[in-house]
Amino acid sequence: LEFRRVLFRSMELLAFNIKGDTAFFNTNSFDESDMHFSFAHLHRVALLGILGAKIGLNGHNKLALNKEKESRHPEFYEKLKDLGVAIAPKSGATGFVRKEYSFTNGAGYSKGTGKYAQNLIYTEQWLHNVSWDVYLDLSKVDTDIAEKLKDFIINNKTVYPIYLGKTNHFAEITNGRLVEAIELANTNELVIDSLFKEDFIEEMMADLFAGGESYVDTRETLPSGYKDEFCEYVLDIYCLTDKEIKLRKDFDYKLAEVDGINIC
Repeated sequence: LEFRRVLFRSMELLAFNIKGDTAFFNTNSFDESDMHFSFAHLHRVALLGILGAKIGLNGHNKLALNKEKESRHPEFYEKLKDLGVAIAPKSGATGFVRKEYSFTNGAGYSKGTGKYAQNLIYTEQWLHNVSWDVYLDLSKVDTDIAEKLKDFIINNKTVYPIYLGKTNHFAEITNGRLVEAIELANTNELVIDSLFKEDFIEEMMADLFAGGESYVDTRETLPSGYKDEFCEYVLDIYCLTDKEIKLRKDFDYKLAEVDGINIC
């Protein structure tokens, strides 16, 4: 027990689950057939936007209207960007089911040139039956913002409706609560149940089929923030795996044990 006290200390996190029937986190990329792709998971910027909408912070529309504002980023990002965030998908390491849906935009200006405009037919890639457990470290955000997040998430309040990427993908936040997590010293290999950046890895402790056992190891490009100059995503490769991992020590992150899982 004395050894454990030396290596570990407790920390308070705000925890909740966010889920929906479908989600579409637009990558802003598409192919020749007008297929619009979705990021594979709720990502950090989308989560900050959802939290901002929940407590009434302004988004991109207000930023665009306020020409005199010095900030290049919307209010939700400015006030929440220092949140410590762990996102643990309920899909496991295999990811969520993706399906394709086609739509027709009949607006006359949607596509085509000349006297007669054409209908725009496009396809979106949706995620189905999505669910993520989220853990927030509020220690680095403004105290008033932290208290408001606790109140609104635990007591199921919201200022604006919340969505998983677009307005036709309704989000539901449940099981809001404060939890005591055990911060782990980065001394040994362990299985990490949340998304974490590929750059954090020092060593993978098992081959894919080592010892007759199989492991799931997926890598996804996801936004981790906005660039300082403008609202363009900073993209990083994130991992989700059931392998044991040893992480590098020269990065700014915390490891913690909470709800029977390990998060980064």
